[in-house]
Amino acid sequence: MDSPLFDKYSALILDQWGVLHDGARPCNEEVIPVLHDLVHKKRKKLAVLSNSSRRSTDTFQHLAEMGFDAGLFHSCVTSGEISHTTIQSKARALGRPVRLVWLTQHADEQREGNAAHAEHGRGFFRQLEQDNVVRLCGVDEADAIFANGTTAIVTGSPTAPAPQTDCMYTGSTTAYENLLTRAAARSLPLLCGNPDLYALSPDGQHLYQAGTIAKRYEELQGKVEYFGKPHREHFDACLQLLGVSREEALHVGDSLLHDIRGANAAGVDSLLVLSGVHAAELADMLARQPADPPELVHHDRTAAAVRELCAKYTAFPTFAVGAFARGQDVIRL
Repeated sequence: MDSPLFDKYSALILDQWGVLHDGARPCNEEVIPVLHDLVHKKRKKLAVLSNSSRRSTDTFQHLAEMGFDAGLFHSCVTSGEISHTTIQSKARALGRPVRLVWLTQHADEQREGNAAHAEHGRGFFRQLEQDNVVRLCGVDEADAIFANGTTAIVTGSPTAPAPQTDCMYTGSTTAYENLLTRAAARSLPLLCGNPDLYALSPDGQHLYQAGTIAKRYEELQGKVEYFGKPHREHFDACLQLLGVSREEALHVGDSLLHDIRGANAAGVDSLLVLSGVHAAELADMLARQPADPPELVHHDRTAAAVRELCAKYTAFPTFAVGAFARGQDVIRL
């Protein structure tokens, strides 16, 4: 991250998972020093742009718990924050609480605001319920479905436990099929509070996210309203908070589907971090390449594999780098 290629940018828009941390700890020992260098030596503005279902204040708290200095970040835009604001706006427009079916994680702990499951909303609905903004209900009464997780279905019954699903670990949406079919028949919108299809756990396991359910709902001809990357509006919100133009910002992310496609749509240059969600796929591509001819160095082989990977996802970063760390060779694409 000390390349002069980045001198033209006055602000960096940073993804979290796969760039800064893995959900439990920094991605590498260089991440935090790099952030300090960017702010204190290079005078860059930093913002977090994340599909996390956390609200912005909880995001800063979680970063601090992992050893990051939250004061380094100028601003933060998360899917959770935008979801919260949107639901409040819908209630004002209706003149009553929004009636929702909630697809989430660890439902009981979320409603109690249990810090052990803070990643999935830190009591996301608690304040909304207290302020009479939402009422959780069954699909036949609902105005919409709200999805920010993939292990529980909450309909607001005070006695019945929330049905649990295995979608997070298997990617199967079978447990949601009846609900989604009935919702589509009623033309209910699905509000997707985390557009990611999957994320990587600290041990490298694929954990399927709410975007997986939203994708299935679209296959059933249901309408989905997404809050997060790759949708341009969320990049625009971040640029506005930073007070910079598109040309002055560089987005750093590890997902071609969400980070890089989103940056392409927003007209923002981007840096793909190769050690994140596509690491195994890229390694497979490199392994399938023929042995190096003498004139082809490792850097060239990696660049060729990265270009192949980008073409597969029709997402095109400006640069790529092995990890968000010092001393990394930057591939210009």
